[in-house]
Amino acid sequence: MIFLDSQINFAMHYPGIPIIFLHAFPLNQRMWQPQMEFLQARDIGYLAPDLPGFGKSPVLKAIVNMDSYTEVLQSFFRQLRIKKAIFISLSMGGYIAFSLFRKSPDLFAGLVLANTRASADDEAGRLRRMDMIKKLNDTRDPKPIYDQHISKFVTPRTRSENMELMEFTRQLMRESTLPGIVAAQQAMASRVDAFDLLPGMNFPVLLIAGLKDELTTMEDAKKMAEYLPDPELKIIEEAAHLSNLEKPELFNYYLSEYLEKLNISKSEREQM
Repeated sequence: MIFLDSQINFAMHYPGIPIIFLHAFPLNQRMWQPQMEFLQARDIGYLAPDLPGFGKSPVLKAIVNMDSYTEVLQSFFRQLRIKKAIFISLSMGGYIAFSLFRKSPDLFAGLVLANTRASADDEAGRLRRMDMIKKLNDTRDPKPIYDQHISKFVTPRTRSENMELMEFTRQLMRESTLPGIVAAQQAMASRVDAFDLLPGMNFPVLLIAGLKDELTTMEDAKKMAEYLPDPELKIIEEAAHLSNLEKPELFNYYLSEYLEKLNISKSEREQM
């Protein structure tokens, strides 16, 4: 029996070694719905937490940098007795995966880095985040941040043709808390380069990039691939930043190929 004193909200389907989803800013674990359904249909275990301040997870302690998220997740994993996992991350989720790998490399059996980058913000990027924080503290209105992000999350074609996805994405944003948004911006602004970590990832790493992603580009993914011992790069041509939601069938296909490459059968998952 598992006893949890954490207030982290999460979705779980958990036979054997899990896949752990790390969501993007400013969304929550429900952004992984197409992938969770895909895995559950194949009886592959997963956990999908809401990071502190997003979805139904409150901010319980000061979030000052990426390590703050890592500490929360490490406590969560200890309570669930998770010693090995495959991580699927997107955007800010990738930054958290890097922080977690720096602290607990033995936890990783595999890693998907989707629409993310290993580089820290440059000075202009940090200043933009600080400006966002100031405006949020002054206005208490996160809607401009939502508008700014959603314009780059998907392609113009998807914005005009898939109203259901657009409303779903906006709803995920509206489920964020103001303290959570401010904390995440502070953490992302202060993060460090992660290129030094990549050569130590002695397992296959799947990189997924959207050809039309303006936030984390295909060039960001190619640069990470140069540092990884065993990378595989997949480009989704008709996707922007939220490739898993904009093109879920193709994303799931690449994910399925990757899990087969890891060669972790159900019986092996249950033993790990």
